Amino acid sequence: MNVNFPKPPASEGGYMANLVASIRAAFGKVRPASGWKDKEAALYASASRGEVQSPTWDTFRDGIQAWSFAADADNSLYITFHMPHDMALAYTTETGATTSPILYPHVHYASKAATPSTGTVRWGFEWTYAHGYGVDTFGSTSTLYVEHAPGGVQYQHEIAEDAGITGDFETDGLLLMRFFRDGDHANDTNTDVQFVFYVDLHYLSDGLETTEKNRGTGIPPWRKQNPI
Repeated sequence: MNVNFPKPPASEGGYMANLVASIRAAFGKVRPASGWKDKEAALYASASRGEVQSPTWDTFRDGIQAWSFAADADNSLYITFHMPHDMALAYTTETGATTSPILYPHVHYASKAATPSTGTVRWGFEWTYAHGYGVDTFGSTSTLYVEHAPGGVQYQHEIAEDAGITGDFETDGLLLMRFFRDGDHANDTNTDVQFVFYVDLHYLSDGLETTEKNRGTGIPPWRKQNPI
């Protein structure tokens, strides 16, 4: 392969930047884009076991159905999230501090009431996490509550998200979650049934996949590609 490097410009810094750009172009090693992504998973109900806390599968609009969460009950669904290979295992915040991964649970929902309530809907995310490969155990659960006031528009797509959850999350770990509407709590003042379509996690991707397929035994146990 013949690589034609640029001639040195007036400044050494400019020359080095052009040199790196030429190497990237020649060998195709361009750093992938980093940024926020959605980690998605299916919603599961426990109604098959005869448990009464499950929401109702009901008609949302025309031929579309979704999970219907009552205004005066504690309705729950269950979700399992698998941690991806491109998640940023540690990153620098705006203040310059290095932090562990932060996951932001959020719910997509809407009301079909003719005149929707603008009262607060109280959502709950109860979760536990463990690394894979026999190095960790699922601990006691923690619960994050998000209280959100919808806009009061029929069929309007609402997204409720608040503070994230921080932990030593890593690739191939599992986060087990009970998602619920805390409808019988005093802070839930919304009188409408709410239809839930999706619950997912915002996570920060560094744009890099791991070099290992499975967790290693070194420190760190996961290594990343390092394009120049």
